[in-house]
Amino acid sequence: MANLHISDELDAELERAAGLLGRSKDSLAEEAISARLEEHLASSDSFTDEEIAKLRRGLEQLNRGEGISMQDVDAKFERWRRERG
Repeated sequence: MANLHISDELDAELERAAGLLGRSKDSLAEEAISARLEEHLASSDSFTDEEIAKLRRGLEQLNRGEGISMQDVDAKFERWRRERG
């Protein structure tokens, strides 16, 4: 399972774009990350082989549906925050 933390502003933009396109935020974010990663890999070798392998494993997990919704992330974070109190 892969978790991704993004700013509130980016989350709002993602929500808007997903609504306009009739897609889920998760699928739109996965596509954007995958496209950017491929673009970066094609133009740069700044990632180590280990980092690339980790990124690919994370994307494979998302493709298998092993991701977690933003609502679940928010709920887990809120529970953690209350417990740390």
